Amino acid sequence: MGTPWYTVLSNDQYKDDFAYVGAFVEEREKLIENGNEPPVNPEPESKDYPDGMTDEERKEEWELHKDTRIKCEQSDLVILLLNIACVPDSVIKLIPNFEDGWSAQFIRLIENYKHDFRAKDGAGNDVVYRFQDGELEDQYATFVKNAQAKDTLYDKDKKEYDAALNKWSLKNPKEADDVKTGIN
Repeated sequence: MGTPWYTVLSNDQYKDDFAYVGAFVEEREKLIENGNEPPVNPEPESKDYPDGMTDEERKEEWELHKDTRIKCEQSDLVILLLNIACVPDSVIKLIPNFEDGWSAQFIRLIENYKHDFRAKDGAGNDVVYRFQDGELEDQYATFVKNAQAKDTLYDKDKKEYDAALNKWSLKNPKEADDVKTGIN
C-alpha cells in the first residue's frame, strides 16, 4: 500500500489563499512571515560550529537557524493539514501539539509507522509499505475497475452524474470551462 497525497497547492490560487511557500523555493524562510520574533538569548543546541566562532556568533547563528525552522514548519503545516485524512490516525494521535518542533516528531512517527506497517491485500498476500509508483497506480486502477464491475449502480449513477453535469454546463458555460481546465 502507498500513501495518497493530493497536492491542491499546485493551484496558484490556493497556494496564495493559504500563504503557502513550498520546500522547493530557495530561501523560502525569507518569504514567510509568521509574526514570531526571533527568540531572545536562545541557547544553542549541540551543533558543530566552525573553529574560532564566538559565543555571540553562535547565538546569532542559532537564532537564524531556529527562526528559519519555525517559519518553514509553519508553511509545511499547511500541506499536512490539507492532507491530514491521508495520515494514519495512530500517527496524528501521538503528536501532542503542533508547536515548534512538530515536524521532527511527525517524521519519526511516520518512519515508525512505515516500519511497523503490516497489511494484507484482497488475496491475503502480505503488502509492503511503499511510496506511490507506476505499479501501485496500476494495482489501484485494477482495484477501482473491479469495484466498479461489482457495483450494480455504478453505470446508472455515472450516467445520471454526466447528464446533470452536462445540463449544468449548458447553463454555466464560463464556470464549466473553468472546471474543465482546472481553473477556479
